[in-house]
Amino acid sequence: MLKYFLIFFVIFTGLAILPAHAITDFTPFQNISNSPNDSVNPFVVTDGKNIFIAWTEFSKGNHAGDVLFSKSTDGGETFSVPQNISNQQGSSIAPFIRVDGTSIFVTWTYRYQEDHYSEIFFSKSIDGGTTFSTPQKISGSTFSYGSRLATDDMNIFVTWGDITYSDNRYENMEILFSKSTDGGTTFSTPMNLSNNDGFSSYPSIAIDGKNVFIAWQDYSVVDTDIFVSESTDGGVTFSTPLNISTSPDGSVGARIIADGKNIFVTWFEFSKGIGDIFFSKSIDSGATFSTPMNLSKNKENSIVPFMVTDGKDIFITWTDATTTGSWIVFSKSTDGGATFSTQKISNDKGFSDAQSIATDGKTVFTAWNYHLKMELPYDILFSKSTNLDPSHDPAITEQSNPQQYSIQVKDSLNIDSKTINNDMQTKYLSPRKQLESGIQPDEITCKEGLELVIKTDHRHHPLCVTPDTKSKMIQRGLAMLIQTAN
Repeated sequence: MLKYFLIFFVIFTGLAILPAHAITDFTPFQNISNSPNDSVNPFVVTDGKNIFIAWTEFSKGNHAGDVLFSKSTDGGETFSVPQNISNQQGSSIAPFIRVDGTSIFVTWTYRYQEDHYSEIFFSKSIDGGTTFSTPQKISGSTFSYGSRLATDDMNIFVTWGDITYSDNRYENMEILFSKSTDGGTTFSTPMNLSNNDGFSSYPSIAIDGKNVFIAWQDYSVVDTDIFVSESTDGGVTFSTPLNISTSPDGSVGARIIADGKNIFVTWFEFSKGIGDIFFSKSIDSGATFSTPMNLSKNKENSIVPFMVTDGKDIFITWTDATTTGSWIVFSKSTDGGATFSTQKISNDKGFSDAQSIATDGKTVFTAWNYHLKMELPYDILFSKSTNLDPSHDPAITEQSNPQQYSIQVKDSLNIDSKTINNDMQTKYLSPRKQLESGIQPDEITCKEGLELVIKTDHRHHPLCVTPDTKSKMIQRGLAMLIQTAN
């Protein structure tokens, strides 16, 4: 039985445009999950004194996960024994966490037994993470996913994707928003922010005072673009969505942060199935945005950025990999996003991905998935910077030797690839089963007339589809290509 579906990736090569930024040192990696089960998708936050991390652990089989939580009270030297804060019968996945004073707020996607039935749940701790409230449902439809939240003085703002599903196909996708003004006791009726006939998905949220900014990917015209909508009245009303990517290629995976009138957005963009990391900023509270800047700027793929700011510097991480490994890239700007440096911060061996990042202004904290080999479980690794303002090393101005990556899928099927003939695998097994039986991603074979893509939803399954369907899915941000090493 499968115990993990997971993790897509594409390809990366190097970064560009920078002045004399120096290399930031990071501590040796620390395993904070220490579990025999797959632990994935960590989110890390800090209140300036303590570090809090939530992630998913798959321990119940049949894709069923729990949301686990751990904290450090000594600057990341040690972490508490992970505690299960979801405790639900189905599968609790993809947690998102925020901290406000001594209160900690967590949202996640709860998937019922039915394949296309999921909701957004919320839980809070008012004692610094010692105990958590009973999870409560805050979404109202039958297929909600990918929640993000922000907090300000006990006001809680939550956004997520919502799918209309019927007749075994997606009819529509929208971006919903809800808020709580009583610390999470009650939430408002969800509001539709995208409200179009296209496919709007994977939102990100940031707040600054009464201003609420939400970014998402939207396929409603020709290609998938990044849209931003703003509320200046604490989430009562929102502006008409503004297209800030305006690209002929697919733009997906937006992350947005706010610092006064400065709004920063990063995403990854596909050109013929190949991805790069892009960045744009606004200096007028989101009224206008700069021309998108390509941070990775190479012919291979770079995907899934995560971004924070300490009010002065901007920090971005993403994943890059080859077909035999993947690692985490750290990028920073010390001039308000005019230029960026970049460096690798995770292990050369194995697979590192799905990173998140936080900062207290003095230190950068980051956590990610890691496993050394396919037969080993994924762990949650943690590291922190030791010299956020260093001066002893020259900047990395460009990375050469393009490097690539692809997909990894964990399972517990009793399939021994040594005993199955390759011809039999490729002829009779589905793409996912081919991966599970040991076939490399770039060696997957589809039936005649079909082509291989990877879904960009939370499962990231490989699919064999017609060329026309492939093109439409990539344009809408619903799928990506598998790339092979040169």
